Amino acid sequence: MKKKYILGVMIIVAIVLFLAHGAHSISNPNEIVWNGAPRTFITSLYLGVLGRMPENQAVVTEWAGQIKNDASSRYRVFWGFVNSREYQQSRWATQPREYYVYRRYNIQGDFYSYSVSKGPLGADYYPQEGPYLYSLARALRDYYQTFARRLPQNVR
Repeated sequence: MKKKYILGVMIIVAIVLFLAHGAHSISNPNEIVWNGAPRTFITSLYLGVLGRMPENQAVVTEWAGQIKNDASSRYRVFWGFVNSREYQQSRWATQPREYYVYRRYNIQGDFYSYSVSKGPLGADYYPQEGPYLYSLARALRDYYQTFARRLPQNVR
């Protein structure tokens, strides 16, 4: 009797974990490693945008070959994943696009900070990009935060 109970609980736990994993196989901006090595970055895009591991290492190598020493190449490859048929046909991609990435200049530190919101944040916040799904806006915010350069002293 005890063995059947334990087996039943294990099956229920396995089903819950399987369903929970399916719920996470949607865009997850926290997985994207914007400043990782090219192969790490590409693998993180598979996990963060498509919600799965890459098919094989050859495809990772092919995508990684498009990464150059500038941040804009990562931005272009990111949009390649977002505009892929696989992502565009997902139920995640069909949700309403309501979020914007906002930029704010921080005078004390001479840098920009970035936020995600549905609506205006205030007079000193300026829309950078949007509208997007929340997860895409968060990924773009992280991109800007990762590659934002400190401003020269004469720019205020």
